[in-house]
Amino acid sequence: MEDMDPHIEITIPIDRKAYLIKESELFTKYAGFSQDESFIAILDSVDPNNDQNFKLLMYKVITNEVTKTKEISEEHSQPIIIADEEQEENEVSEKQELQGNLIRSSKFASWSIAVSHEHQEQFRLVAISCISVDDMIHLPYEDIERLCGFTKIWKVDNNFNIEKCEIEIEYGGVIQFLPNTDDKATDKAIDKAGNETSDEANDDKANDKFTLILVKGLGIYKHSFSYSSDSKQFQHDTLMLDYPERIIDALKYNYSEYVSKYLTVPRSDTMRKYFLRCLNGPYLLVDTSGRDPNKNIELYDLRTNQLLNVFKRYKFVLSILDREKPGAFAVSSDEKLLVFVAGNDLKIYLIENGLELSSLSCKDSGMHSVDFMKFIFNDEKLLIFKNDRTVAVWDIFNSVREFINFIPLEKDTTSGLVKPMTRIVIDPISENKPFTILSIRPFFDENQIVWDAFDLKEHLERSVLDQNWIKLDPSKHIITDSAPNAYGIGENNEIDKVLLTDLIEANPKYYLGIEPWTVHPAEKISDTYIKQRLQFPRYIIYLDTKQKTRLLIGYNTIQVWHEKRLEFIHVVNDDPETPEEPHEKFKVIEIRYEHEDSVIQIVRDAIKTLVYLDSQSKSVNLAVGGKRITFNEIVRQTKNIITRFIVLYSNPWRLIDFHYKLMLEFIKLKDYPLITRILFNEKNVSRDDFEKCISQILSVVSEDKENNNKTKLKENIINIISKHSSKNLKNKEKMRPLHSWLVPLKDIEGILLDEEYNTDPTMLTLFLEYYSNNAMDNIGWLNVVSEVIPELYDRNYWWYVQEFYYKPCFGRKRLDMSSMMFHEIKKHSENSLKVYMPITQLIPHNKDRNFKLEYIK
Repeated sequence: MEDMDPHIEITIPIDRKAYLIKESELFTKYAGFSQDESFIAILDSVDPNNDQNFKLLMYKVITNEVTKTKEISEEHSQPIIIADEEQEENEVSEKQELQGNLIRSSKFASWSIAVSHEHQEQFRLVAISCISVDDMIHLPYEDIERLCGFTKIWKVDNNFNIEKCEIEIEYGGVIQFLPNTDDKATDKAIDKAGNETSDEANDDKANDKFTLILVKGLGIYKHSFSYSSDSKQFQHDTLMLDYPERIIDALKYNYSEYVSKYLTVPRSDTMRKYFLRCLNGPYLLVDTSGRDPNKNIELYDLRTNQLLNVFKRYKFVLSILDREKPGAFAVSSDEKLLVFVAGNDLKIYLIENGLELSSLSCKDSGMHSVDFMKFIFNDEKLLIFKNDRTVAVWDIFNSVREFINFIPLEKDTTSGLVKPMTRIVIDPISENKPFTILSIRPFFDENQIVWDAFDLKEHLERSVLDQNWIKLDPSKHIITDSAPNAYGIGENNEIDKVLLTDLIEANPKYYLGIEPWTVHPAEKISDTYIKQRLQFPRYIIYLDTKQKTRLLIGYNTIQVWHEKRLEFIHVVNDDPETPEEPHEKFKVIEIRYEHEDSVIQIVRDAIKTLVYLDSQSKSVNLAVGGKRITFNEIVRQTKNIITRFIVLYSNPWRLIDFHYKLMLEFIKLKDYPLITRILFNEKNVSRDDFEKCISQILSVVSEDKENNNKTKLKENIINIISKHSSKNLKNKEKMRPLHSWLVPLKDIEGILLDEEYNTDPTMLTLFLEYYSNNAMDNIGWLNVVSEVIPELYDRNYWWYVQEFYYKPCFGRKRLDMSSMMFHEIKKHSENSLKVYMPITQLIPHNKDRNFKLEYIK
């Protein structure tokens, strides 16, 4: 037999799962930060095999008062002992030895670090949790032996001196401190409890207490630490909360053998990343995507343990490994908006009612690899980070774009393996300054801690257009010649003077009366020659070589017309009594009226103008000549700007309607046609149909009020609305409502019925019909109705709501919260109906319950 060549490689089958690489084998640094972004701590396990060799690296985020920027302080390092195995032999030393053995064993999974807010005595807590493999497993059986990790806590003062606390938690998990308890959520809880304490007392109490959330396989643990300034000791209380049933199902699925054979990392890492995805600040998100037919997202507030709301999402198909991983999410600082990654789209929901407000897509690779998101600058923009270290910015209320593009966070993308970003993003003071983003590299990289700078303004630049704006000097181009002149843009971007009376296709009178509501300066002058000249706008400038688009600058407004269509209108002086402003005080406005980056500003200006025109509608000057006709035409054209925007940009409209509360302006104006168009999605119905609908309503209101026939009044209004609103829905799929936020009807003067003041019921009827019709798709629409109905009863308008209870949403509406558990209320008599109340909070573990919990199919 010939000798075997020693250089020949022989492939030996091995168990692939035995060689799965843990994240803790690649990374030796773990970062945490306080919720107010003022303090950052990094656990540095210099040698992962030596549990005595640890460092705590600490940084403060400092505001530089000179440069008005946020800066990261210099690094302060302190050695810490996680497991002290060199103590004298006793029970404590045995536990320390077991902890040291765990760190060096295959049962060790990872580290987690959390930083608290600053106590009033100028210290904060840093918690470090050693997570074992068994900590991440859902094993709700007491007889199963498990090796748990541990969690320890240190005090850190303002000089970066550290002191170990006596508190030790005998298990590990994903940890984070909740924000300071003087926040909005706790204030609401205090108000509901009826506690009347001073603001100062509440602040002191809030600053004395720390709450650490620890999430592991068995449930959610809330550890409360109250510090006594007298005894210098902590009082420690613990509350364990059970997971909602959907999370338990997801944990079992993610740990199953079926999923394990597809994994490229250990199951403990998969479970830990699942918990990280469910948590964001004080919020817990519940979502199961693939196997669960339920299409709801649940959002809980861990400060109060309460369910904030349930949000509907469409069903989408993901890979085996992504099925039970919820999409990334973020909540705005004012707790009004939830943004959630649903498949390839980004959805924004209103937390108050659970309704979808808008959506956004990514052309190239979708949104499924989004790692985390963050609202910035008063919740008006959103930073979106993917796990490939690319980032995008969504200018939520100032963009009509349907897609966004992701760009690399750094120019050098060949620097090797980088851990997904730490979620530590330090906001600048202004948009002109860069963000600071912390990333951690593997232990074999010389520079493991990376502070990336992200300049927002570079990624919010508008589309490239000709930036050579043509500047007109008002002192040179004001009309002062013997005959009225206009100024146009020539082929070489030069200003050409044109005599209006010399224009072949235009009559000078065509430019007169752009502000018919005002007392024109010409009308105060007896000199016919001067009067003729001053009848024109202050400036008339052509914006194209064909002289079809013209800019008219009057004494109160700026207007852009393309032939006979108004494209832009802006109020520069909303007080007609104020003398004419000299041109030196004109505000510079840069508007590209045909470009998507300016269209939102254009529609906001149009709405502001509509309010202004309403205030001028009773001007005595409109009674002269045909000025009323001209005025009505300008109003109509201004409304057309708004309706064109609504039809072309429905998603951005919902956003700005919510953000700027635009519907309130239309309500105050009692603009029934425009409100009807928005509420009932009547984009294909003509203006004449709107006016016919409203005129019929007003006619019925007048007739039935005279006859005191209240029931017939409501029936007639509803019949008319239903007749006109159904035209657009025949043979068509139901369209998403254009108005998504709930108008506080009881707080709006003139909406609620009042017999004493003979209030018109039309507006209230429109909104109640709108809410009840849409409640069939989402019960969130009825939130505001429950507040209005008692008000109507108090005003003796019971007849108005009596038939409202017979709406389909009260009888045929299917249950939205099919995954919830319910409390059955005991029947008072045999003839009474069964009543079930949903459990809308996280339930304490093994709590003695005196009520029955069951599912409702």
